[in-house]
Amino acid sequence: MLIASSSILFGAASRRRPEFGRFLGIVVGLLLVPAATAAGEEIEVRDLTCHPAGGIVVVLRNATQRTLPSGRHAVEVRFDDAAMGRIDVDLAHRPELRRAGGAVSIPVPVLKVNRPLTAWVSVQAADGAMEPRRTGEDPAGGGAFRGFPIGPCGSAAGERLPDLTGILKGPAAVQPGEEISSRLALTARNAGTTAVPEFTVDLVLSTTPGVAVRPASYAAFFVDGLLLRGGRVKVRGLAAGESESVRFHGPIAVPADTPPGTYYLAAVLDPGNAIPERSSHNNVALWTLTVLPARSIGVGSQTSVLSSPGRKQP
Repeated sequence: MLIASSSILFGAASRRRPEFGRFLGIVVGLLLVPAATAAGEEIEVRDLTCHPAGGIVVVLRNATQRTLPSGRHAVEVRFDDAAMGRIDVDLAHRPELRRAGGAVSIPVPVLKVNRPLTAWVSVQAADGAMEPRRTGEDPAGGGAFRGFPIGPCGSAAGERLPDLTGILKGPAAVQPGEEISSRLALTARNAGTTAVPEFTVDLVLSTTPGVAVRPASYAAFFVDGLLLRGGRVKVRGLAAGESESVRFHGPIAVPADTPPGTYYLAAVLDPGNAIPERSSHNNVALWTLTVLPARSIGVGSQTSVLSSPGRKQP
């Protein structure tokens, strides 16, 4: 009934005022569009971005104004003309996508993007058959695929990150229990391309140069890899390329029971790996240190010269 009435009205109006007739025809056409979205158009690809690991992140959206029932959808991904695979999306496990207008980000780090390219993405009900396409045919043909220029991603893009590194200097040799804070000098540097926030530095005593980037524990007696007393400090944030001289406030001393031998003082920058960096393999600054044998102090440590009968002291 609505179609017939609208057609008559459209015809009469168009004979008298063609412009009004064209406008009314557009309005009537919009009114006749079905309110429901076709099953294959319920889920749309909203965006495609880089994953930090070098892959992609597909952003899907519920294109309807209603809550979708549980069901499965298949997301097909192509890089330029090459089919890369499908992502299975089960709405039963994606409640945020079932909601009207809801969206979800699906990371796909395994699909590496090492160069600039066009990624073509299509979504349809999992039980539907994907239309086969010939090699070289535009994947966007027919509107099933949507293209996104992307890449390179991850490390291939030279992503902007901070990068902490340091140079440590100290005494060449110490006695067990000797205080050394005034003889330590650490220069911390942000060798990355973005600023780094405030971070922690641990001063560790180790028997080997392979000091792990992790928080150390304090001990009053010698333990391999211990955090020296007073050896944990906070360092202000650094801009890209900026350096800072770090002072340990002490007193800092090698434990009194440390056996003699060669050791490594290690300044560990950001030991908790709290800051995403370009590399954490250069977060340890080393200084080789010799711990000397403990001095013997007590009776007999000094020699007295006694006079003998019949001899004159010089």
